[in-house]
Amino acid sequence: MPCPIWREPRDDPWPGRSRSGQPQREALAVVAYAQPVSRARIDEIRGSNSDAAVSVLLQRGLIADQRPRPDAQSVLVTTAECLAYLGLASLDELPRLQALSEVVLTDGPPEDN
Repeated sequence: MPCPIWREPRDDPWPGRSRSGQPQREALAVVAYAQPVSRARIDEIRGSNSDAAVSVLLQRGLIADQRPRPDAQSVLVTTAECLAYLGLASLDELPRLQALSEVVLTDGPPEDN
């Protein structure tokens, strides 16, 4: 079963609004797997500027901007709304990165021999 982060845009729960595109899905995946994570780190992992994607995710309430201490850099984390969007009870239900990479690299789950 594909990771819910990679939903096709037609499954977007916000009809009438700009649909989730690839940059938003990539940024959401980075936040979900690497949180708490800085905007700069999201850009580094994606290899491109993520300001617009992060802005959309913040507006939709899927991620939140937090500052652990007043003098600390702000970081992004997922929200309860994100879990509901993904159909998860907790982030522990996300596919393991190794399993996800096998699906992505082989176009399907590994075959049993």
